[in-house]
Amino acid sequence: TSDEYGQTLSSGTATDSDSANLVLALPMNGSSGGTTFTDYSATIKGSGSAKTVTPLGDVKTSTVQSKYYGSSGYFDGAGDYLTIPASSDFDFGTGDFTVEFWMFRTALTSYATIIDNNYGTSPNFLLQTSTSLGQRWRLYLNGISLSITEGSDHSLDTWHHYAVVRNGAGSNNVVIYRDGTSVATGTFTGNVGNASVVYGIGARPDGT
Repeated sequence: TSDEYGQTLSSGTATDSDSANLVLALPMNGSSGGTTFTDYSATIKGSGSAKTVTPLGDVKTSTVQSKYYGSSGYFDGAGDYLTIPASSDFDFGTGDFTVEFWMFRTALTSYATIIDNNYGTSPNFLLQTSTSLGQRWRLYLNGISLSITEGSDHSLDTWHHYAVVRNGAGSNNVVIYRDGTSVATGTFTGNVGNASVVYGIGARPDGT
């Protein structure tokens, strides 16, 4: 771990007894210009196998900006993305799920994809930006069955925490949280995720 100035406080990967359902953990930690992206989910759970993360384009780790660990993943918006192999772990079905990340945006881009799990057809899980919505996000689940948008703009050049959550509890509410505050809500009861397709982070898996 590191402090807000990037100074190392401690090292190593801690286990977590509440992480039984964790399927991917990408801190994107590394040296300046590094091209290794490691999944720590198995280490944190204490079981299972890490997923292979493949960098494409010139995506890299950078020490210029950091929220934790002294570095972050740098995507310049021109062909940079990661792929994660198909896995049954990503088939959330009709159950609850949480997808979360920290983000430091430096500019607006049209339809910039954060996560997608299909190759140019109707995605089962897609989270992307849209300049037509200012600095906001759009979420699609199971094609176009659900589209919810952030209700207010976030700041550029600032770290923000986002969490996309479905909590059943009889309502199947889908909520996007920004920095712990709900900024968009919707309802979706269908299947989410797909065990047979590759996931892309930063683009569709085909690079779009």
